[in-house]
Amino acid sequence: MEVIKSSLDPKRVEVDIRDASDVITPIVTLMALGNGGIITGAAHARGKESDRISTTAELLGAFGIEVKVTGNRISARGRQWPKSPERPVETHGDHRLAMTAVVLATAVGGTVLNPEVCSVTDPGFVEMIISGQDPSQ
Repeated sequence: MEVIKSSLDPKRVEVDIRDASDVITPIVTLMALGNGGIITGAAHARGKESDRISTTAELLGAFGIEVKVTGNRISARGRQWPKSPERPVETHGDHRLAMTAVVLATAVGGTVLNPEVCSVTDPGFVEMIISGQDPSQ
């Protein structure tokens, strides 16, 4: 993964994830909450549990966060804040999407479909979030 600072806006970053497709959803979420940015090198993210480029855009859109998909790139303007989704949030059976959706829902509420799929990455994730447990414990 390579991080490049934009020459036009040094706070905005470009991240090439050609070798790290698992991080596309949380990284673009952090970009949207932060100073914005663009993810490149994401073609292989289309062949995961879901097409992580389009499903990430769908997931974030459900929380009112705008991203733009252009080919195999996804970008977000910065300083956005999630809103409570109007309907249950689809996770497409993808544990990486589900984990991001659960975290966003802790800030604004909402119903996340199939949160149990988070157990693929961390069997205790949802219970830890619900209980408010410190993950370092």
